[in-house]
Amino acid sequence: MYLKLHLTPSAKRDLVTRVGADKFAVQVKEKAAGNMANKRALNILAEHLRVPPANIRIMSGHHTPHKIVFIRQ
Repeated sequence: MYLKLHLTPSAKRDLVTRVGADKFAVQVKEKAAGNMANKRALNILAEHLRVPPANIRIMSGHHTPHKIVFIRQ
């Protein structure tokens, strides 16, 4: 399953919000430097969707706020 993700790094709190059928907005406390925000976003998205973090990976958008992630069921 593919999902669209809009990531906001350096937020005040970690938050996952469903925006549409296949789109999520994710806010994380971590900064974008060093891939820390991407890693945290995948972890909290995995918690929200109740899948193992190893089953989620970023397919495109590694360096932009708009990402496409793949979730293996």
